[in-house]
Amino acid sequence: MSTAKEFAVAICDDTLQDADFLENCIRNILAESKIVKYTKGENLLRDLEEQVHQYELVFLAICMKEKNGIDTAKEIRKIDTMLPIVFVSRSEKFYREAFDVFAFQYLLKPVTCSEVKSVLNRLGMVREPAIVFRYRSRIFTIRHHEIVYISSSLHTVNFHMTNGKEFHCRGKLADFEEQLKNSHIIRCHQSFFVNMENIIGMKSNSIITEEGIIPVSRTYMKEVQKRYRQYLNDK
Repeated sequence: MSTAKEFAVAICDDTLQDADFLENCIRNILAESKIVKYTKGENLLRDLEEQVHQYELVFLAICMKEKNGIDTAKEIRKIDTMLPIVFVSRSEKFYREAFDVFAFQYLLKPVTCSEVKSVLNRLGMVREPAIVFRYRSRIFTIRHHEIVYISSSLHTVNFHMTNGKEFHCRGKLADFEEQLKNSHIIRCHQSFFVNMENIIGMKSNSIITEEGIIPVSRTYMKEVQKRYRQYLNDK
């Protein structure tokens, strides 16, 4: 998923595995983002002193071997009072101190990509992908996350929504493939697309969602399994 604007994000964590995971999550959500990793709070502070407002967001580990995240955040606030700071920690005991330095969010390790996406969404850094189509002189815009699955029959495309509603338009599924490229909505059958965000189980030849069971044809089975495994790993 990409955005029109390149965002700059700092990650400060001396646990390299955790820092790398955060970086991968952010890149999967903001493909064109600039990410700079630090293992020491002092280095982050030095760069911020040299150039204020160079980052839109900082992920800051609390427990580090040298200067801890809380002390680093206190110094950040002397330089930049508005920079969003997201603390990451394996302990809940620093909540009050995080509040005192006006942290934007406090995430417990192991952090998930869905939590990272939620943070980026709240900061307006993610451009929510959507399908746009015209039907009966009206233009419809449907956000991807609102879709459970898409079906087609008799030259009609049906959008089955998470709230139980349905929208329809004339056409075929192929008309929407370009708008769905690089999204979590994948082709699983000649007559179906399914949103991986709303899959709750899989069988040998079908996908289970809260809205019903979606068939998976042999033609698409391997690709569906591959994409879904990758989606689960990214989460």
